[in-house]
Amino acid sequence: MEKKNVMTLLLLIHCFVARLVVSVTNFTDEAALLTLKVHITSEPNNILANNWSEGTSFCSWVGISCSLRHRRVTALNLPNMGLNGTIPRELGNLSFLTSFNISNNNFQGHLPDELGHLRRLKSLDLQFNALSGEIPTGFGFLTKLHIMVLSYNSFTGSIPREIGNLPNLQMLNIRNNTISGSIPSTVFNISSLWRIDFANNQLSGTLPVDMCTHLPVLESFDVFGNHLTGEIFSSLTRCGELRQLSLSRNQFSGSIAKAFGNLTKLEELYLGTVPSEIGNLSALQVIRLARSNLTGIIPSSFGNLSMLDEINISENYIHGNIPRELGQLLNLKDLDLGGNNLLGKTPESIFNISGLQSISLAVNNFSGTLPSTIGLFLPNLKYLLIAGNQFSGIIPGSISNASSLTGVDLSHNLFYGDVPVTFGNLVDLQSLWVESNQLINDPSTLELGFLTALTNCRDLERLVVGINPLNGILPKSIGNLSNSLEEFYISASGIKGTIPSEIGNLSNLVILSLGENNFTGSIPITVGQLRKIQQLEVPKSAIEGSIPSVLCNLPFLGKLVLSENQLSGSIPSCFRNLTSLRELYLDSNALTSNIPSPLWSLTDIRILNLSSNFLIGSLALEIGNLKSITHLDISKNQLTGNISSSIGHLQNLIKLSLSRNRLEGPIPQSFGDMVSLEYLELSQNNLSGVIPKSLENLIYLRYLNVSFNKLTGEIPNGGPFTNFTAESFMWNDALCGAARFQVIACDRQSKTKVLLKYILPSIGLVAIAASIIWESMAQTKTLGTIGYMAPEYGSAGIVSTKVDVYSYGILLMETFTRKKPTDDQFLRELSMKRWVSESLLCSVMKVVDANLLNGEDEGSTTKEIKSIMELALQCTAESVEERVNMKDALVKLRKIKTKLDENVRPIE
Repeated sequence: MEKKNVMTLLLLIHCFVARLVVSVTNFTDEAALLTLKVHITSEPNNILANNWSEGTSFCSWVGISCSLRHRRVTALNLPNMGLNGTIPRELGNLSFLTSFNISNNNFQGHLPDELGHLRRLKSLDLQFNALSGEIPTGFGFLTKLHIMVLSYNSFTGSIPREIGNLPNLQMLNIRNNTISGSIPSTVFNISSLWRIDFANNQLSGTLPVDMCTHLPVLESFDVFGNHLTGEIFSSLTRCGELRQLSLSRNQFSGSIAKAFGNLTKLEELYLGTVPSEIGNLSALQVIRLARSNLTGIIPSSFGNLSMLDEINISENYIHGNIPRELGQLLNLKDLDLGGNNLLGKTPESIFNISGLQSISLAVNNFSGTLPSTIGLFLPNLKYLLIAGNQFSGIIPGSISNASSLTGVDLSHNLFYGDVPVTFGNLVDLQSLWVESNQLINDPSTLELGFLTALTNCRDLERLVVGINPLNGILPKSIGNLSNSLEEFYISASGIKGTIPSEIGNLSNLVILSLGENNFTGSIPITVGQLRKIQQLEVPKSAIEGSIPSVLCNLPFLGKLVLSENQLSGSIPSCFRNLTSLRELYLDSNALTSNIPSPLWSLTDIRILNLSSNFLIGSLALEIGNLKSITHLDISKNQLTGNISSSIGHLQNLIKLSLSRNRLEGPIPQSFGDMVSLEYLELSQNNLSGVIPKSLENLIYLRYLNVSFNKLTGEIPNGGPFTNFTAESFMWNDALCGAARFQVIACDRQSKTKVLLKYILPSIGLVAIAASIIWESMAQTKTLGTIGYMAPEYGSAGIVSTKVDVYSYGILLMETFTRKKPTDDQFLRELSMKRWVSESLLCSVMKVVDANLLNGEDEGSTTKEIKSIMELALQCTAESVEERVNMKDALVKLRKIKTKLDENVRPIE
């Protein structure tokens, strides 16, 4: 009886202890889950906030599964919930956990080492988060693990060699991270692995020679997009179960083993070279070898792969012809051979594969014509991309029979004839590129009829037809093009007439490029309706009138190009509203008035070109607001006043040109603060004072020109000035400095002689270059410019080397008088040549630029200057026979220089 009582007591104690243990361990699981809840900083649907509460059993919480016997957490699965937060180390206390899945969320931070305590874990899925740091070495203790997916995170460091301790691992996926180092050899000892995916990391080193020896069930091996090197070994063929193999975008060398042809179960292949034995892979459905540094030819054995539905070997170095056997691949849907060195004619049989959905042969050296029946047997074709070849002939109208086409790119070839109006039958067409060919418009009409036909293509988004000799006018029907049209390029195509106002109907346009045509008239005010436009280009035409203020209504305009037209009037002040503007080109027009001060409020603009206009006034203090600008060109205008010191605030400026204005005063010291400056052009102004020594701080400055100003003092000698030559400082009042600048050593020589001494070699260089060119040319190709052209060219169009000698003579006069033949004083009866000729009869020094003269030595240089002017007149003789040739002119110029060298000596 006593024994029975003792036994009963022991059983009661055991049950009590067991229940106590269960209670404690259950509390541990609940505490771990609540800690995770605290570490979740946000969730869009508040599911955990409302469901994970202490008043209910955690086994009933969303994403939680428990064991029946012990009521312990066995699964923690919270995928696709938009959770933000970190993973707490307390999760390592879930000792019964077999499945952990938090994929497709936004968890951040490092993985805690305590996760290595989850010894029962079989499946770990953390893909598509923002986790970082190294993969814990403690994962090597998860010996029951079958699946490890860490892909699409930001993990760094190397693959822990301890991973090789996981004897049951079947899937190892760490693609799209930043893992580096070599692949541990221990990974290749896990005989249960059927999938290895290390793609898109930074792995280096080589693959083991015996990598397949211990991987008998491997079906998928992907190391695409790493830095792996070495040879691809024949041992890969021992992976007889392989169905997917991706080795491309690495740096493998050597040739593919012939035994690869034994991988008969292979369905997808992404390699580094193409062996002919590939034709033995009868089950192969996909070949993707893009950007893999492939060489050699396309094996004709491709034709044996009857199951193939995709071939992509683009952007390699494949050469030779397309084997005609490719026409046997009746299951082929996608063919991409673009970006290689393939040549010859394309087999017509390829255009008979009715299942083809995409053909890309772009950027090769294919030639010949397109089959006249193209399109008749391609009912499923969506993309025909053959740009960048040497295809010629007409574009067959039968192309429109490929009625499923959405993208056609025939650009950069040698096609000629009309642009087929049958393109208008492609009702699903979204993109059409035919630029850079020899296509013309139907000669029976001036209007571009194919544009009218394209109004039937209601899904058209991109239309690129420029750089063709179309020589027609834009029809008013252009306004009926698809409302989906976003990009329209028709530049450099000889388009005549005005820009139709109907263009304003294309309300979804993002890019409109009409440049380098023969447009006349003004910019239609309807462009103000293009509210989504980001890039508007109409350069190099004959557009006139003012810049329409409606342009200020385009809130997304980022680039405006109106260069080289005949625009007049002022720059609209409302341009300040164009806050998205990054590039503005208004150069080479006839714009007048001041630069509107609101223009300087465009603080995000990067390129501003207002050069070659008639702008007046001074540079406003607000110019310093352009903090983002990299290129600023306001040269060849009529600006006056001082350069504001605020210009030094432009620390991102790379190129600055203010030349050929009437700017005066000193070069601001603040120029030295423009630390990014590479190009500085200030020539032909009235700048005075010294060249600031602060310019020595501009370590990136490669070009400097301050010639034709009134600068004085010493030229800086440090920083970028060590690379500048005399050409940067010509024609100033009294500069001095190092001998390499060919100027007077400070306080050592008289001005006029020294200036002549370094100017003459520069002019001589022009003559030398010209004589070399003319010696090798039977006839010059340089056309004259008003004031510079010889009489025989202007009257009869006769072109000879003597025409250019005439122009050179005018250049000599221009250099020493600082006058131009187009200046106002020479517009009537008195020409520049006559003015110089008459000066020789009395006093040649009266026509010489005053900046060159100095009273103390004027008489001593008169002879040399007179000789130069006489030479200039000999070069510009009316009669071709009397005109000196360039070789003789060069000899005379050298004699003047030699005599000058004898007279110019240091002043004691």
